[in-house]
Amino acid sequence: MAFSHYCLELRKRKELSQLELSEILGLSFSQLRNLEKERTKLPRPEVFQRLAEYLGKDVFAVAYDVFFNDDGQKMTNDPSVEINRKYLVSRWFDGYLLEPYTTFTCSDGQQMRFEGSFWKMGYRRKRCLIGSCHRETFLSALNDPDKANSLRKAVISDSFFIENLTNIDSFREVRFVLDKNNDADCHIFNEIKNIRFVNLGKYIDISFVLFDPDSKCSSPNTKLHYVTNRSLSVDL
Repeated sequence: MAFSHYCLELRKRKELSQLELSEILGLSFSQLRNLEKERTKLPRPEVFQRLAEYLGKDVFAVAYDVFFNDDGQKMTNDPSVEINRKYLVSRWFDGYLLEPYTTFTCSDGQQMRFEGSFWKMGYRRKRCLIGSCHRETFLSALNDPDKANSLRKAVISDSFFIENLTNIDSFREVRFVLDKNNDADCHIFNEIKNIRFVNLGKYIDISFVLFDPDSKCSSPNTKLHYVTNRSLSVDL
């Protein structure tokens, strides 16, 4: 949901004028008008904080609604999708720019949609794309007698889509998010970080992050990278 649509719906629901809402949000009348006309895409995070206080809600939940709960995409019951979205919102609060629902055209003409991507101001061509982690594949690999090799294949199969996407050169990294509060996800992460990967044959970094949606952040030792043509390394 665009912030402009969110404001319009809020004013209608609460029967607020533009001037009244601008005062609630700590914006000038012209700033709110520009937001509602989409001349400005998003306000500062502080505006979300004032909005959350007015609504009596958690600021993270309000931002989640703005980014992902539009008329065509309500709150999902899929935990893997939800953890991706929460991670993206956390990146935005950390100062990154966010693009929900990043869509690519594959080499065969098919459309492939991801939950989103993020990047630092001024570095749009070095975006990080959030990939879809197929947990069933990894859990199956953990039960394989040849676990190390099976995990390598699982990582490659989950990242194989990269070669079929157009304009992937505008991304520097594809990141897979695992839930720190989910025992299976923790097991997957802890096993993957012990596997050595060399020369994945990609032209983009592949990484996994163990994310705690309750704390809205990833701890310093829970992100690991698989870098093209290098061995696995863990960020500490």
